[in-house]
Amino acid sequence: MGVSVEPSDVQHPLPGAMPMPVDEAAPVRTAAQWLVVAAGAIGAALVAGLQLGDVGKLTGTPFLLVAAAAAVVSALAVVGRVIARASAVLVIRRITVSDLLAAETAEQARATDIHPVSDSRPPHRDTGSPAGTPWIPRQWDRLRGRLLQPDVIREPAAYLRPLLGQIRANREWLFVADGRSTSDLSNAYTEAAQRARAGDQVAAARAAELDRRLTGLCLFARGELTRSAYRRLSTTITGWPGWLFVVSVALFAITLNWPVAQAPRVKEPYPLTVVLTGSAGQLKGAGLATGCRPASRLNAVALAGTTTEPLVVTDAQGSCPASRFTVTADIGVPLPSVPANR
Repeated sequence: MGVSVEPSDVQHPLPGAMPMPVDEAAPVRTAAQWLVVAAGAIGAALVAGLQLGDVGKLTGTPFLLVAAAAAVVSALAVVGRVIARASAVLVIRRITVSDLLAAETAEQARATDIHPVSDSRPPHRDTGSPAGTPWIPRQWDRLRGRLLQPDVIREPAAYLRPLLGQIRANREWLFVADGRSTSDLSNAYTEAAQRARAGDQVAAARAAELDRRLTGLCLFARGELTRSAYRRLSTTITGWPGWLFVVSVALFAITLNWPVAQAPRVKEPYPLTVVLTGSAGQLKGAGLATGCRPASRLNAVALAGTTTEPLVVTDAQGSCPASRFTVTADIGVPLPSVPANR
């Protein structure tokens, strides 16, 4: 008759037993989620500023228009880079013992110059593009593939291999006396689990402890990947992309507020001649009668507006009755009247 073992007896059966592992990378992923939201809000604010800003006044100064467009594109590119880096933090999946064992196998194979199929990495990464695809579309397919399916999903063994050094550096508390690698810890767990299934209560306690160690090892690996991705995200924010974003926003604000020469305002009425240059449809849309035909010259008086786009009242001339409208570039050209006798 076997001796029953209480849960309190198996919780810490071994010297230096590991408590229940905690996912320490969860706060990092939460911070990345907030950064995605913040970056999206900043991008929306930039687009709204582009729509609400008086960009139309820059059409007369091409260099200001180009500078404003370049600033907005650069700022949005940085925002997109931040969102991509933050998303890379969030897509790191749960690491399994099989992933770590595959990484160790791949490292051992590379050390012995044996390349298993699971770790074969051709010199040119397959982008999924058909043969003969031009360089630019091929690179776009490659970028899209990396965003939709990062290396941690496509090639977990190659992606996790750099973590093995971190695991070895922390083996004192990850493995304690149960080996020096994931395979040693996994083999010890398999042996203890087999003995536990045979009714060995001590082995059952040891299997529970080793299971906690394997869980902690997987959480440690995922945490290291998450922190590494977050460091890349922080570099994006505090490095040259962050400075580029600040400069771009400042440049956009400066271009929108740059003093642009404007036509003088009409301060008092003065006579002028309006030459209608618009089409019949444009003239009708401006409120002119059907009798006002293109190429007509109308005597008028400017009342308000600017000297280039004045609000005028015209005299009746032929089939064109007296009218009141604003002379815009698509309607006509205002020509100041010159007195016949001075």
